[in-house]
Amino acid sequence: MGYWLLIDEGQLTYFDEAFWNDYLKTIDHNFPGYVVLFSSYGSPGDNPLTTLYPPPPFSHMTPIHVSEEQRISLQPRPWAGDTARNNLHHGTAGDEGLGLLLTHDEYKDVVKGWNIGRNHTPPVIFGQNLLEGIYSFTQGHVGVVTLIFQALANHWSIRRKINLREPVMLEDLQETLFKTLAFHEMLLSGLAPAARTFPTVTSRDERIPSLQNPWIAEVFWFLIRHKRIREWVDVGDAKDQVKAKALEVCFRAGWVHADLDTLHNADSDMRKVYILPSRCHEWYISCALVPLRRSDFAQYNLKSMYPTSFSFLAAVIKRFKPSQLRPLMPGKILGTGTDSLLGPGSKRRPPEALYRDEWYRSALHLLPKNSIRIMPEFLPDDREDCSRGWVDFHVPFCMVKGEGEAGAVDDGAWWRVGYTYEFLVEGRELDDHIGRFLPGGRYASWLPKDAEWLVIDFRTSEPRTWRAEYDGRLIYVILEAVVGSEQGDGSPAMRVRIVSAIGKELQCWVLMEAI
Repeated sequence: MGYWLLIDEGQLTYFDEAFWNDYLKTIDHNFPGYVVLFSSYGSPGDNPLTTLYPPPPFSHMTPIHVSEEQRISLQPRPWAGDTARNNLHHGTAGDEGLGLLLTHDEYKDVVKGWNIGRNHTPPVIFGQNLLEGIYSFTQGHVGVVTLIFQALANHWSIRRKINLREPVMLEDLQETLFKTLAFHEMLLSGLAPAARTFPTVTSRDERIPSLQNPWIAEVFWFLIRHKRIREWVDVGDAKDQVKAKALEVCFRAGWVHADLDTLHNADSDMRKVYILPSRCHEWYISCALVPLRRSDFAQYNLKSMYPTSFSFLAAVIKRFKPSQLRPLMPGKILGTGTDSLLGPGSKRRPPEALYRDEWYRSALHLLPKNSIRIMPEFLPDDREDCSRGWVDFHVPFCMVKGEGEAGAVDDGAWWRVGYTYEFLVEGRELDDHIGRFLPGGRYASWLPKDAEWLVIDFRTSEPRTWRAEYDGRLIYVILEAVVGSEQGDGSPAMRVRIVSAIGKELQCWVLMEAI
């Protein structure tokens, strides 16, 4: 069996000549164990990040070079050669290599091991949709996975099902931990071991980084809007230097992860990008930046600015940028834009996910930043599975009224009153999406009876048949490239047509990059 020696902050050992020369360099194929150094905060570059070490007496040391086959990222990546694979796993790592996030098979092993570790208590019978949903939401982040398991098992309603030997389903997870934001509050407390990978919201000591720092908050606003940050260089004016420093602080704290974007262009030029560790982290930050109490919310009235859910939708879509939607056009006639598809967990996002990303980015230009909360999704971006979805976006009215006034709601439910949007692409699973809002559907118990909701079908051409029975609830957004209308960056403009469920054109305009 041998042993494993795990060394954190490995970059602090680089000056220790005895450790490297007398111990690490003696390791060969006959060595009885494995030594793993986690260094440079996961930096994917060839040269480890510089630190205060080595101290001056050792500053003459040869710089360390990390080869491609030695670098391990969040997701498994093919090795450049066979040496590292043979050294690390004697050829058993497989062609996909190694990664910090759990693969699906490793995730199954964690589930089994966690149940065994519960000792004399009855094992948890996990429903298949629950296991798949947790894996998709956490993307295999082992700390978050085990934290969700523990939070579920400790909830009184789940303990009852466990004692009755009843399976725990995804619906139970949503009802107990996410609709009440109980899981978010658990992470905010900072008591859970995995909580250290999530940014702290407040800090009494200004020297300790937190979301109270506007520059730290801006890093995460940027990540939520654009999903990744290309390396911010510490040059230019003072503002650029502060932004670069804030990103470095988040990186060294483990709140963001760095990776190489190998699909940046046709030449496979490797560019360093920063992303969030998982979709759970994205959801947490979205909630952390949006106040949980109405009294803390920005004082604005969405209803007075945009009287209907349709008027707000149209205003948001008018701010779409063609460059952000290039991969969505048939044949990618607007270009490739593949670098925009790298998202949380260092996973490639399908082109369809760009509709949600662009809607969120555009909406934040119209409203206070802390007014839109990302809803947790428990299915992969490239799947339409009605059994595990949630609303895509909910924007509360935030109508500030005193107790007893018409329209006043309690602090626990105020944010449910607003505009709700569900997105789909090219008509896929249309009836199922509509059914979620109808009596007995998944969203019916969560939304008020008079909720203002719309299902938006993003398309690149008109549907073959119109759905008059959904008029007033279904909107088609048809995007078409305007050939021959090149803009300054060489990309064509894009025409947008908003059409009702009965085929009536409601609005039409041409998107321009400068808007």
